[in-house]
Amino acid sequence: MRTISIYNNDLKDNKERREILTEKIKKSGFGTGREGEFMFVIGGDGTFLKAIQRNMKTNPIFIGINTGNLGFLSEFTFNDVDRIVDMIKKKEYQLETIQIYEAIVTMKNQVKRLYFVNDLVVKEFDDAIHLGLHINDEKIANISGDGIIVSTHLGSTAYNLSAGGPLNYDGTKILSITPLVAMHNKKYKSLTKSIILENKNEVTINPYHKKGRPIRLICDGNRIKATDIRNISIKKSPFSVKMLRSPNYNFTGNIVEKILNNE
Repeated sequence: MRTISIYNNDLKDNKERREILTEKIKKSGFGTGREGEFMFVIGGDGTFLKAIQRNMKTNPIFIGINTGNLGFLSEFTFNDVDRIVDMIKKKEYQLETIQIYEAIVTMKNQVKRLYFVNDLVVKEFDDAIHLGLHINDEKIANISGDGIIVSTHLGSTAYNLSAGGPLNYDGTKILSITPLVAMHNKKYKSLTKSIILENKNEVTINPYHKKGRPIRLICDGNRIKATDIRNISIKKSPFSVKMLRSPNYNFTGNIVEKILNNE
């Protein structure tokens, strides 16, 4: 029997939706379990990103059910559940591959590996931060200001866009590097504009900071505090996941509907 898993956030309404969805799945002839072939994710984009983080190694086919606000990543609403189950039965859907990226954070006494789908943000807590930016071991620029965002093609619509970074209109597999409130004066010659590059490249960030001063890393919304960071290396990870999409879904249409359409 084919099995379907359910992942939801802790909001009361979504717990109730989980119970309703479980009954619908069983009545449709599917089983339910922790490691199903498919995984319904009930919530907003933040919940969807957490579901990927926690389940990417078991590699189900993810199905986003948006009960949040924008829901850029999640194509469907709860009213679409019956249609989705029918699509699965008839195998009338398309699969989108989502690349997982890794950030290898090298500190004085340890190395930490982080994974993200949308973006990685590097900041200090209160003061300006000073960073060196390398691409494939070549020094590109210094960045002085509030920090830096490294975003994927999916993450281009999130914090990157709000910070004045470029919008990826057609889903081209790129990385965007966007400085946050960059300083550019006689003392600090900082990168002030975004850089776009193919996602096959490796990006390295070297913090120039006082010994022991903590740095804040925000990885797909998850906040991590670290000290004595030597460098942060960002590249494609060995992992990717699949997302179920309706037969007529396209990335550009989603951009127009949810990002560009102000009516």
